Amino acid sequence: MTIIQCPKCQKSLPGNAGRCQFCGDPLTGIARPVATIKAVRPLTVAPKWVWSAYYLVAAYIAISGLLEVGGAFVQAAKPVNGEAQGLGVFGIVAIVFGLISVAIGVGLAVRNEFFRGVANFLCGMRIIFGGFSLIALFPVYLVLGGFGAIMLLLKVLDIATAAFMIYLIGETD
Repeated sequence: MTIIQCPKCQKSLPGNAGRCQFCGDPLTGIARPVATIKAVRPLTVAPKWVWSAYYLVAAYIAISGLLEVGGAFVQAAKPVNGEAQGLGVFGIVAIVFGLISVAIGVGLAVRNEFFRGVANFLCGMRIIFGGFSLIALFPVYLVLGGFGAIMLLLKVLDIATAAFMIYLIGETD
């Protein structure tokens, strides 16, 4: 907001005032400062590699969901003592979570804002809970030796992937 001074009483007034609010003097003929318009920073265009990575991660999420659904059916058909196990509660839960992953992956690929928000939230949760489990299970990873080192690496990779997806969603807004 620009400020002007009343020529009669010398009080500061808003630049768009027509009359002084203190002495009542008309402010016609007073030079008014021109408001400067700040240049708006142009929207940045995401580099091409960001879009490639975004669609690659979206495809990875959808494909991993399909593999989870398929794995549940394969496990259900696997014979134990000569009979198929059936889906059971864990099989149904695996299918539901797999289908949710497929929906999120497809939703990311078509740039649906709802699924992008859900993916952002879930990635944030993966980072938080992954960090907690990393801290809590670190002594266990150390005791397990080489296998523990692989588990530790996979947990760090999972956290990094979630952070990368949040970055990609932000860059493609």
